[in-house]
Amino acid sequence: MKIIRPMTPLRQRMLEDMQIRNDSPHTIDAYLRSVTQFAKHFHTSPDRLGPDHIRSYQQFLIAEQQASWGTFIQAVCALRFFYETTLHRPWMVDYIPIPRNPKPSPSSSVATRSKRCCWPHAT
Repeated sequence: MKIIRPMTPLRQRMLEDMQIRNDSPHTIDAYLRSVTQFAKHFHTSPDRLGPDHIRSYQQFLIAEQQASWGTFIQAVCALRFFYETTLHRPWMVDYIPIPRNPKPSPSSSVATRSKRCCWPHAT
């Protein structure tokens, strides 16, 4: 069942921007949902929110929501797209950095096996 949300002019513009780029329907839905949740968090239109709000929201996602890595990155990418493409504020992207991917350290047995695959003479 598809949820139909009210279409504000700003939301319509973001939707059209993504359609012009030929983004997938899943990406469009995810980005619109991410920006909507950002706006709802502060109870105001996202075009009225600035760098401090973005930082605060990122902290909220990590600390309070304990959002997964994928959810967090999705929100970051959606906000970057929204501010840079829809609102034409490319300078805002500097305030929305893409975090590095947390890579778990491999166990010694995995590291040893991968060495053997790549370097047959390694022990």
